[in-house]
Amino acid sequence: MSAGGRVAVQFAGWGDRGGGMVNPFGWIATAFRTLTGGGEAARAAGMRTRTRSLADAFEAPRAPEPARVPVPPVSPPARERRTMPREALDGLRVLVVDDSATVLAIIRKMLQQNGCTVVEAVDAETGLEHAFADPPDLILLDIVLPGMSGFVALRLLRKNPQTRDVPVIMISGNKQATEEYYVQRIGADDFMTKPFTRAELFERVQRVFAARRTAAEG
Repeated sequence: MSAGGRVAVQFAGWGDRGGGMVNPFGWIATAFRTLTGGGEAARAAGMRTRTRSLADAFEAPRAPEPARVPVPPVSPPARERRTMPREALDGLRVLVVDDSATVLAIIRKMLQQNGCTVVEAVDAETGLEHAFADPPDLILLDIVLPGMSGFVALRLLRKNPQTRDVPVIMISGNKQATEEYYVQRIGADDFMTKPFTRAELFERVQRVFAARRTAAEG
């Protein structure tokens, strides 16, 4: 066999594993693929690392969260109680004439809490007896009373020299313009409609005494 024939047979035998011969080019190709694949994986991993590094570099730094300070609950403001100064009523002697035991108890409590002395009567006749015997500093007089009305009692108070200058505030459960006008015409200092609040009572009392002082000074 010629030399060319032997070379051809040998090259053909490299691809035949049965002949016991190894193809050197196949081994080189396998090694190349292994090296190339490993390089691609390394390059991909390096690219991912560089990408994360760039993202971390350009990401804005996060400000630390401020510490939470507990806020105490806000209590509703206390309701203001409007009253006259205690010294303005302290020692004041007040005659209250009303046929309602409930009204008498309420007014008594309001006045006594501010240092007033309270004298009570359930009808006009008894009220006049108290007023003439020891004139009070102020009279709260109901209009509708058993027997003599508050209108008649007011006229008698204004006719008597001992009580003509005593301040009188008329009180009634029905606010009618005719009643209010009439009590002013016959000499009442003020008029209140029941029920009334503590603040309203003291405001009226203060107004009455302020008007009396102004009149005396003028």
